Amino acid sequence: DKIFFTGTLKKYKSWESDWGWTHMYLFYEVGTENEVVYFSTRDLYLEEGKNYNVKGTVKAQQMSKYTGAPQTIITRGKAEPVSGDETMDSADAADAEDQRRAAEDR
Repeated sequence: DKIFFTGTLKKYKSWESDWGWTHMYLFYEVGTENEVVYFSTRDLYLEEGKNYNVKGTVKAQQMSKYTGAPQTIITRGKAEPVSGDETMDSADAADAEDQRRAAEDR
């Protein structure tokens, strides 16, 4: 099943393994307590606290083991800033990624 929603990015985390980089995005659907989690091998250069229009394919539905809230896991995700939110060009996105990785190394 496909899912389309507007969500606030609450948490972004990335890590490197033997198979490359993994990026995790945790969204909260606007107006609900539902969590949506997207794991990706590509960085979408999203900013925490901003709202995005997100679409993807539902992989699983469960209760969050951390918050107890309903949680949906998606694959094949895409996210675009909600109208009015500023978008980053590729140079800004690269700078944001460098800053994010530097913060993780601290």
